[in-house]
Amino acid sequence: KYRHSVLAVITTTSCFCPRVPDEVDRVAKTIQTWNESYRLVNESEMRGVGISHVVNHAYGLQCLATNKLLNRACTIGRVD
Repeated sequence: KYRHSVLAVITTTSCFCPRVPDEVDRVAKTIQTWNESYRLVNESEMRGVGISHVVNHAYGLQCLATNKLLNRACTIGRVD
């Protein structure tokens, strides 16, 4: 019902409770795959650039593991 209404997905790598970052790499890959498949099927209807992926990485910058996670997400999928 809302597939044409989603503007963005927001994930976070924050250090606040529960102190486990979102799976930003899996989300990035999922969004990229969805955008590519939707674009192939509905090229004439595609407006803009598809669903965006915004990552709140403000406090994650302090942690090497979350930096690697975000880098992986940028490499394998979509991160805006």
